[in-house]
Amino acid sequence: MQQETDGSKMKVLRNILMTALVLTISLSAQAQLKVFAPDSSLLQFKTKHITAETMSVNDSPVTFTYGFRNTGIRKVKIDRIMTSCSCAFAYADKSVVRPGDEAVISVRFNPKDHPGKFERKIFVYTDDGNDPAATLILSVNVENR
Repeated sequence: MQQETDGSKMKVLRNILMTALVLTISLSAQAQLKVFAPDSSLLQFKTKHITAETMSVNDSPVTFTYGFRNTGIRKVKIDRIMTSCSCAFAYADKSVVRPGDEAVISVRFNPKDHPGKFERKIFVYTDDGNDPAATLILSVNVENR
């Protein structure tokens, strides 16, 4: 009789451990999806890709804007903005965007000494994680004239 009770207890304990393991794996997978999902931020951009008119290497710098809205229920802090080339400098008009508020990221592009057709990427980082909350693209064609 004691062996049957010990066997039943072992089955119950094994079931509890298996359930805990499944829940742990499930929660871990959900957390990884949140962290690694691209553009998983609460920032909703009007456009993420701007194609500029053809420029000359002799043109003055031009500024392009990417408008966005915080669609979440908490404020979002813009931690930093990085570009894929030193020919582009990006900045936000607000460092903290409250729920429902709109803001703008401006990208100043200097075509001097950058002839060719290419895309420049702008990475927007927030207090929501280590991965970019958004990746913006600026397509340019700079002629050597």
